[in-house]
Amino acid sequence: MVGGHTRVVHYSDDETVLRLLAYDIWAVVGLSGNPARPAYSVASWLQRQGKTIIPINPNGNPVLGERGFRSLAEVPVSVDVVDVFRRSEQAGHHADEAAEARSVRKILHGGGVRCEWYA
Repeated sequence: MVGGHTRVVHYSDDETVLRLLAYDIWAVVGLSGNPARPAYSVASWLQRQGKTIIPINPNGNPVLGERGFRSLAEVPVSVDVVDVFRRSEQAGHHADEAAEARSVRKILHGGGVRCEWYA
């Protein structure tokens, strides 16, 4: 549970996907320059849909032409969606970080169960 306002959803249904795609600024945690990784494919697709992506990776490296950051706390703009592509045992840290920022509208875990957090 994040900030006491978490509910688990599966976003494979069309309605939920369309609702999420209404958001424009996506931080992708675990995004590297490796095109074989799922985070890269998702971020690349989001860019093609006109979304702004913000790479979050340990070195703060740029990816897909976008400036990277080492943590969500370093991001200087409000983020609509945080999509976390990290192992489940590491994902909680990023969810907590996003909750502390209070400028994040949704948090998703890129594998299996997805969590939605309402600020």
